[in-house]
Amino acid sequence: MAGSKLEKKLKKIVRAHPDIVVHPYSPSGSFVRAVLFCDQKELLRGQVVWDNETVPARWVVRAYLEDPDGPLVVEHPASEGEIPGAITRVVRRTLRSGR
Repeated sequence: MAGSKLEKKLKKIVRAHPDIVVHPYSPSGSFVRAVLFCDQKELLRGQVVWDNETVPARWVVRAYLEDPDGPLVVEHPASEGEIPGAITRVVRRTLRSGR
């Protein structure tokens, strides 16, 4: 199944980030508006989402560690261009919380 334009854009952003990879179970399809990511060891999990169910619609970048006591770190970038920086901050804050 071919992915949506948004899915392809988001996967390109995630693939360009040095600390994460697209999660092997990230969804794919014509209506996908979220991409899952993880670190190389798959201890950190995250998501980049275009949330069009909120008013107004917004970008969401969130991540957590595979630890039930760990926090969920969330940012709402103001634009698509701010997603890479939001990923960096969310990943760093999540990994710091696990130390």
